[in-house]
Amino acid sequence: MGNIQSAKFAVTVLVVILGAIIAKDLATGQFNLLILLGVIFQSVQLILILFVKNPENQGTYTGNPFNQIKEGLVAIKRAPQVLWMFLNITLVFIPTAAIFNKFSDKLLVDAGMEVYLLGFVFAGLAVISFFFSRSIGWMTSRIPRITFLYITGGLGVMCLFIVAFYRETLWILIGTMVLLQFIQAVRYPVYSQLANDIIPSNVRATTISLLSIIDSVCDLIVFSSVAGIAVFGFQELFLASAAIAFIGSVLPIKPVPKK
Repeated sequence: MGNIQSAKFAVTVLVVILGAIIAKDLATGQFNLLILLGVIFQSVQLILILFVKNPENQGTYTGNPFNQIKEGLVAIKRAPQVLWMFLNITLVFIPTAAIFNKFSDKLLVDAGMEVYLLGFVFAGLAVISFFFSRSIGWMTSRIPRITFLYITGGLGVMCLFIVAFYRETLWILIGTMVLLQFIQAVRYPVYSQLANDIIPSNVRATTISLLSIIDSVCDLIVFSSVAGIAVFGFQELFLASAAIAFIGSVLPIKPVPKK
């Protein structure tokens, strides 16, 4: 998962730099060009999807789909650690990535950075994330995966606290963004490995889909809760986000032997 994920960061490096160069004057025509390029590349993506096919020995399930859903629920019931681990990942990811990333460019500008430099900052973060993603195996060979999740979860809480109080100091903000980028890059691949060791392969896709429904519910609850707090300012917003990440990071994760 880390190696596959690194491909996204490799592309991001080029794209955000080009975007920053094209829109350097923040002119309407420049943004229209960016929108047009977005439409073109989305069309290319659509064409590429048409060439994706199932391997011949997969995708042949012809049974009742509701039985698969039932089997997925049974898999979660038999190994509730999968659910706790998923909530640990989700409740840390939402505040440290989904919420923080919506305001990262605004925070950089407020801290004194010129707008035309934003693309280069995000390109640098993508380069760092690329190497983080490619190094997950090396890191987890030295730190147990569950310990790794606890450490990165706690690091995410600390970063949000720092942003709440020191977001106007540019070098502190950039350093915090590097740490948050590290957390975003490594946690989900580590969770994927742990989940794959527990979830039976015949219902793995169904079980992951059921967990994704829970993820959407968590999104609704967290975003609606934080939206009411955000009107008071960035400090309150990130303190609330840190509290949510803390709840997620302390959820118990226990190793479950593969059956």
